[in-house]
Amino acid sequence: MMVFPALASGPAASAGDIDSSARLIEVRQPGHMQVNEDIGIVYSLSARSIYPQQMLKIHYQLESNDAFISLRIESRPHAGDEYIMLETRKTVLAETAGRRYRYDLNVLYSTSRSGKIDVNVPQLVYSEGGRDSYRFRFASQRIQVSALPPYLPPYIPMGRVEMESALSASSSWLSPLRNGKVYYWNITLKGVAVGAQSMPDIRQQIRTNRDIQFLPSDPGVTTVVDHDTVVQQHHYSIPFTPTAAGRVQLPEIRLQYFDVGKRRVVVSNYVPDGLIAMTPVMYWSIILIVVTVPLILLWIIRHPVQRAFFNLRKLYHARRQLQQANDAEQIRMAMNALGQAMGWPANLSVSQWQYYWQQNIGSAQDIRDYMHALSQKLYSADECQLDIAGMRSLLISTCLRQCKTCIRASL
Repeated sequence: MMVFPALASGPAASAGDIDSSARLIEVRQPGHMQVNEDIGIVYSLSARSIYPQQMLKIHYQLESNDAFISLRIESRPHAGDEYIMLETRKTVLAETAGRRYRYDLNVLYSTSRSGKIDVNVPQLVYSEGGRDSYRFRFASQRIQVSALPPYLPPYIPMGRVEMESALSASSSWLSPLRNGKVYYWNITLKGVAVGAQSMPDIRQQIRTNRDIQFLPSDPGVTTVVDHDTVVQQHHYSIPFTPTAAGRVQLPEIRLQYFDVGKRRVVVSNYVPDGLIAMTPVMYWSIILIVVTVPLILLWIIRHPVQRAFFNLRKLYHARRQLQQANDAEQIRMAMNALGQAMGWPANLSVSQWQYYWQQNIGSAQDIRDYMHALSQKLYSADECQLDIAGMRSLLISTCLRQCKTCIRASL
């Protein structure tokens, strides 16, 4: 890094139409410049050898006791030169006595010339309270601009170029693009430390083909600056309409730039995802199928669903009857309700009910004993003991596990 401190010289005068109230400070020889007890200034160049369109950073560093000042530059560019002033950074120098401030300002310079050239270092204007107080003028500095290899295009970006892409609408088989309708392909190119003249124009790579018709559009250009660098942003909103049905493909975008740090060409290929497009007839046909098929299925299964609901409801009521049953007759009625909920015939005898139970649920010894005791209690004149509580508990616990049986019975 080459550093060139400034030296004070000359009276408070003007240069041409420059404000005569500003004191003119010129750079004549190396050495730290102290304008007065309040102000000191030094500047530097980031390199002495660059490529065409590569950004050269000119750094100004000014120390002052003034807390509220503004800095700006005034340049005299040659043809093909470009200057970009970045933001001024203010720092409080706590290590010094009193309140002293340091102001850092970067200016990016690029040129399309080559060979040994003289850079007109921009003048730095020091303003306070809306009035120009000092004007720092610097001697021209000679740098080497090395020519690019002959196989590279003359306006290849000298810096990093990135691309972001998005569509105004999503595309899938469930939500396809429709032929004849206009959509937008939103693309943002970001050039970090790239001159505005070097930003690529991707519209040359986006052409109408047999699947997609592209409509003309102009990019929106934005320059974002901070203290350290500049970012050129080109925003494209490219209208297009699909002209074919099925899977269509947006064109591939190819970007290349010269990586100054690695001294090599970087090539990036952006391949968009495939899109699904349909004609209006195909689109509405699919919509009709998607809507009508579920309705048809619902119409077909409406009766089984209704029967399953009623069976589950019968199962609930049968369980309630079993909970309230206190004698053999009430148990018998609750058993009939339970059998009907599971799809068994109505008015089964005790032996028939036991048969269906064994076929659908199981043939445990407990249920056989309970059924035998129930038959004796209902139909025999002999006294017979029936464990009402035990039988009721067995049937209720079985009810809780028979929801699937009730649903299958409805099919």
